[in-house]
Amino acid sequence: MAGPASVTFLCPACSRPVRARDLRPACPSCAVVIELREGGGWEANGPLARCAVCASEALHLAKDFNKNLGPLLVALGCIGFYWGALSGIVSLAVLTVIDRIVYRLRPEVTVCYACKAVYRDVTRNPRHLPYELTYDETFEGTGQKPGFRG
Repeated sequence: MAGPASVTFLCPACSRPVRARDLRPACPSCAVVIELREGGGWEANGPLARCAVCASEALHLAKDFNKNLGPLLVALGCIGFYWGALSGIVSLAVLTVIDRIVYRLRPEVTVCYACKAVYRDVTRNPRHLPYELTYDETFEGTGQKPGFRG
């Protein structure tokens, strides 16, 4: 683990990101104090059993990678096609190798399917599997907004 465990989620009042290291964080945007649930393992740096934001036990593993960076890398790789097909293929191949190296170097995070809270530097729970789209789709349309504490 790189440091103390933290959770990032959306504030239920203003929907801005909040990064917390304790059970009573204040939103940096609207100053609302948010009560997180204890007993899930996060606050004690133990294996995470359930989400401190929404109490869901539906958690998955993912790489800690900015999802907006992927399409940018593909766009940069496609610029090589301006000079021809061969240079385009070479630029995409180089970016594929770079992407693979970056992917292997990035740490793993635990993410809640229900509220999308992201847990960094927590002890890995062997019950949590990688992301599965069909399982995530069961949470669509449930009316549970990110950051909801219901």
